[in-house]
Amino acid sequence: MFRLNAPPLVDPLRSKGLTLIELMVVVAMLGVLSALAAPSFADMLRRMRMESMREELQASIANARVEAISRGQPVVLLRTAPCPQAANALDWDCGWTAFIDLNGNDTINAGEPILHVVQGKPGTRVGRNPGAALATIDRFGQPPIANFSIFPAGEAFSPADGVALCVARSGRIRNCPP
Repeated sequence: MFRLNAPPLVDPLRSKGLTLIELMVVVAMLGVLSALAAPSFADMLRRMRMESMREELQASIANARVEAISRGQPVVLLRTAPCPQAANALDWDCGWTAFIDLNGNDTINAGEPILHVVQGKPGTRVGRNPGAALATIDRFGQPPIANFSIFPAGEAFSPADGVALCVARSGRIRNCPP
């Protein structure tokens, strides 16, 4: 019988790992892939912050309506002030507080129950149209007619880049064009 004693193609003692060149190629490929993914990741984070603020505002208004009807007292959503990051004096960028307004003066006084406090999200702007520092839901659960715009902060962004909530007098809250 004929037998070949050919040497192995790869020396088993030398094939234990990666060369420096192979490692540098892999690192370069990972760098290119992460550079391609970074802008879309930043956009996704911006959209998630805006959606989170929209959902919190929508839940605050709905909760305030329920509390106003069940307690028979007006509920006020009052923007957090002072707000150093707000571009406008009436922006709601720093958040808001919902409370039962027992004496009808639209300010938080001792003994008035605070329902919840919402903190603003960094990099997100919230505005109310018409501009006002508060939104009062009457004892029948009717909110003021208002639009809220939520959009990214920064000079490169405008309300057209964000989302908007339209609040009808009936209490219906819907998404509307920014």
